[in-house]
Amino acid sequence: VGSTGGAVSADAVVVAAAGVVVAAVVAGVVSTTVVAALSAVDAGAAAASVAVAVVPADSAPLHAASTAATTIAREMHPALPRRERRRLPGRAAAAAEAAEARRTGALYGPGVAHEHHSAHDPGHTHGHGHDHHQAPGDRDWAEFGARLQLEGDVAMPIIAGAIARIAATAQADDLTVDRILDVGSGPGVAAVALAAAFPGASAIAVDASAPLLELVHERAVAHGVGERVHTEVADLEQSLDMLGAADVVWASMVLHHVASPSDTLRQLHDVLRPGGLLAIVEFGRGARGSLPAGFDVGNDGFVDRHAAAVTAAVTEHLPPGAMTLDWPALLTAAGFTVVDRGELELSVPAPLDDAARRYVLQGLQMSQRMAVDRLDADDLATLAALASEDDAHSVLNRDDLTLDVDRSFFLARRD
Repeated sequence: VGSTGGAVSADAVVVAAAGVVVAAVVAGVVSTTVVAALSAVDAGAAAASVAVAVVPADSAPLHAASTAATTIAREMHPALPRRERRRLPGRAAAAAEAAEARRTGALYGPGVAHEHHSAHDPGHTHGHGHDHHQAPGDRDWAEFGARLQLEGDVAMPIIAGAIARIAATAQADDLTVDRILDVGSGPGVAAVALAAAFPGASAIAVDASAPLLELVHERAVAHGVGERVHTEVADLEQSLDMLGAADVVWASMVLHHVASPSDTLRQLHDVLRPGGLLAIVEFGRGARGSLPAGFDVGNDGFVDRHAAAVTAAVTEHLPPGAMTLDWPALLTAAGFTVVDRGELELSVPAPLDDAARRYVLQGLQMSQRMAVDRLDADDLATLAALASEDDAHSVLNRDDLTLDVDRSFFLARRD
């Protein structure tokens, strides 16, 4: 990286540290982004395993670079030996937990990770009509916000890759970025990252949940952008006129929740100044889950049954067709020109660090509500053990977990 002198003659650069793709820079300056990204990775681990992939100009830019870097990173972490399969007790306890989950209700609410479908976007809340007196799952808002921030920190490479592509297009278009909106922002993980990436811009975190927005300023100050990050309470399914004009709008894992994506896209089109960019991050092609193949706890086939149960629950919860929306067609119909699209991928090999294991734990805990009526008592007992912080079988104690996330990225211009 040091030998590049701050710039590269290539379509894309991806840096992997400790098996994590921490920076993805498309067609432009790499040094500042790489240094910032590497600073978030444990220095000892990074020193032991850093992979850089520079992709020639005739290659598919980001996907190929990410694949190459991930392949190199995986080679640095040979697979660990399998352990013997263990059966778990606890059918009665699992049944009791299932009954309680049925009694307490909701599948999931704003900001909840779709981790088992392919992992939730950092810092996301749905940003439209919900009861915000209590966080999803009857949580305290501070606890819920902390969970979202952990998700964002672990999955930051996805955000970094998308922001790099926004910056490259803005530079190519000679677009001055003065004002950025992060719609469905949650505690502002993306808003803060966008403010850091565009030092001349203000970033406004927009969400329907005021308690989550209260966490934004603290994060912004901690990352040195407190003077340029602001908040606005707004519902994406209501008028957005009060948001004011923007040069960039970021919408990550939020638009599939609105009743009419077409109407919301038209509103976002009108919010943008001519030449402004809308960045959408949505469901990817479907990354492998975090639990290893040949899983050694519970009954054979648990991993596949669990994944199918969560996918069915998410599909049932969302508006019809939400997981298969044709975003380029919708963007074009709303008056945009699609200028970039592709897959953003994060692949972290075993063993995961503590933060990544907790990320997996949070996803499993959320999936307990999703799977209540879709798994038998044995599988629910297995899930309860894996999702416990105290059980010997908890994912917090496993060294064979991986983390694979992919997202579809769309960048569109208002001409």
